[in-house]
Amino acid sequence: MLRGKTEHRARCPTVIGANNVIAELREKAAKVEGTMGGLAAATFRPTVERSCPFQGRIKKREMRDLKVGIIGRDEISAGVARTLSRSGIGGLVLCESTTSAEKASTQWPNNKASSMDAPSFHGVKDNKEVGCDVSHVKLDLRLPQDITVFEEEMSVCDLMLLCSDSECEKAAVKELSAGLDMPWIEVDIDRKSASFWFQWYLEGIRRVSDVDMISAPIIDEVNHKVGPELRMGVEAIFVSACGGFSGMVTASVLQYWKGNPAAFGYLWYCPLFDQFSSALLADLDSD
Repeated sequence: MLRGKTEHRARCPTVIGANNVIAELREKAAKVEGTMGGLAAATFRPTVERSCPFQGRIKKREMRDLKVGIIGRDEISAGVARTLSRSGIGGLVLCESTTSAEKASTQWPNNKASSMDAPSFHGVKDNKEVGCDVSHVKLDLRLPQDITVFEEEMSVCDLMLLCSDSECEKAAVKELSAGLDMPWIEVDIDRKSASFWFQWYLEGIRRVSDVDMISAPIIDEVNHKVGPELRMGVEAIFVSACGGFSGMVTASVLQYWKGNPAAFGYLWYCPLFDQFSSALLADLDSD
């Protein structure tokens, strides 16, 4: 019965077309990875002696001394908050901004989920067994008075995680980071291609995604080739991959705090084709 159903689907023109598109995209992605991988590695290989802003910071510390501030509410920030809260760190400051909360309720794939299905911090802030101190604030960083509260709350943290594309929230994070010389991580989600990336920053560090020669052509190809027949599949992959990518972000934070020189400073991941591009913290360069 199952084999008969499979044979029927194989003869369906829509399925045949979708399979052909997938096969073509996989082939192109493999070619991109093979031909551009060496060039991408060369991008981060120094031609002259230089120092990385993170080199002096990658040292072993006690996990219970780590405090992380998370700005924005989406699938990744909620997942990272849950895993970090159970990893032995000392504290979490969750900043659920007005704009990110609204976006989390409306940008779920297909825009068909209710606000109850949107990612939430409730499993972290209401759990008394998480093992670390958790504080939670709701702010609108478009307001000067809320920026003051934001700076007070985040000043006790050792690093910040930005999971929002709001310009006012990004500006507040960058300004506080520069003032306190505090590292911060930017997380970006591309729902159309079901891909993700994160990067660590200190003042002056350049944005790697702008020069990533592996991710750019793959994302462009996916965005142009994925039609209605594949959109539901991409969305399903996106939802299931959020947990895995949250774990990658968490691992980078913990490895940095443990002093692991192999901690990722930049990572782009496309689960649709199992492709990734990365750079170590020690390889991040300044402008």
